[in-house]
Amino acid sequence: MTPGDAARPPFLDTDSQATEVLRWCAASAPELWFPSSESRTHNVPRESLDAPLARLRQAGLIQIADWVRGRGQGYAITAEGVRSLEPPAEVAPETLVEQVIETPYDRGELTREAFLAPRPAAVVPALLLLLTGGFVATFIVAWRMDAPLDSFLRTVEARVLSRVGAVTGPDLLRGEWWRLGTAGFVHVGLLHLVGNLFALALLGPVAEGLWGRWRFALLFLLTGLAATCTAAALNPTVLVAGATGSIWGVQIAVITWLIRYREHLPASSIAEWTRRLIMVLGVNVVISLTPGVCWESHVAGAVAGIVAALLLDWTRPGSRLRGKFFGCAGLALLAAGSFGGLLAVVHYHESWRPLREVRAGKAASGDESPRSTGLSPDRVNDLHRRAAVALIARGASNRTGVEELNALLAADAVKVLARAPAGSPAAAYLGEVLRYTQLLQTSLAADRLPTPTESQALADQRLRIERMFAGGPP
Repeated sequence: MTPGDAARPPFLDTDSQATEVLRWCAASAPELWFPSSESRTHNVPRESLDAPLARLRQAGLIQIADWVRGRGQGYAITAEGVRSLEPPAEVAPETLVEQVIETPYDRGELTREAFLAPRPAAVVPALLLLLTGGFVATFIVAWRMDAPLDSFLRTVEARVLSRVGAVTGPDLLRGEWWRLGTAGFVHVGLLHLVGNLFALALLGPVAEGLWGRWRFALLFLLTGLAATCTAAALNPTVLVAGATGSIWGVQIAVITWLIRYREHLPASSIAEWTRRLIMVLGVNVVISLTPGVCWESHVAGAVAGIVAALLLDWTRPGSRLRGKFFGCAGLALLAAGSFGGLLAVVHYHESWRPLREVRAGKAASGDESPRSTGLSPDRVNDLHRRAAVALIARGASNRTGVEELNALLAADAVKVLARAPAGSPAAAYLGEVLRYTQLLQTSLAADRLPTPTESQALADQRLRIERMFAGGPP
């Protein structure tokens, strides 16, 4: 038995793939060997080479070499690797590599590949198709419900969005918790959809390359759940829809990775990706500040993205068992915290009490304050912001969605007013809300900018509503 035979790792006798990879490396010597080129030559999936490469590096049979743009990470066979290809001999079983621990070299290779030469994504195209299909389904439902179709560029009627899976507080009180999962795939308008598709198409492949397919899908779903739960908890009477919370989670997760492992990328690549991320962030900040958008839910998605990025990092193949355990436990807690927090708010928070009473058929019984109506000034203010945009843009198509929301607010006010004691503060408050809807409808019907007198009347009415809701004089 020669010294070369004694050093031969036994897994080369049992793992034919590792042996084949080592032979490919030897055949390329003294030139570098590139897995991406070899996978195309031999028509094998690139990801199938990761495990044998890790085992060979761990055994010291190959080593990391240079990264070459267009070809990926290069490898070189070591002298020990050359000796291991000699005829085998028996070796001690304890030399077998049973567990591969991920090293900084692995992170460097993963980071460079994801940012510089990402592999074709699988989950991202599926999500893009799912989001687009959801919007097409919304269009079909709107057509069948005789809703105006020329307003889809800017907004979609609330009744249509509710039919296809958006969520509101009353929906949750009726037990329709499944809407928390569907709301993230429903969009309020074409511009809303296009903005999210753009960000997902740009950053999604990188995120999928960094975390892998299933972890990326989990990242998208968890951040979306956190954003939807936050929006629903803070706005019990407002319809919640859109995947922007998930988009915020994905982009912040990518930024988190880039900050942690930036030393593995050239300075030029960091600068290029910084510009891209700033562009995507800018687009999403503008969307977040648009009237009627719950920016708090986007912040929740971003925070969940940071937390999920760190936890998912612990669950990667090659991580230690303890890290995988804490990572999985943390992800479960993130999901439970999002859902459990919303559940607690729905059943115990004061802002949801009017809706709970209405659901129980006890609206305004024992409580005659404006808060018992369940119609907060936030809903009036949101409607006013949407109306301002519609009046500036002008045109019947721009007014349709606002008129629908205005009619819905008026109908809700009339419904609650029928149960409110005559002469009570709640009844007086609802009367002022109805007066506001009438003033707004007059302005919308005129299809022009309100005159200074009309604008002042609307502003005074909004102020009166806010004062009465707070318990003060009108």
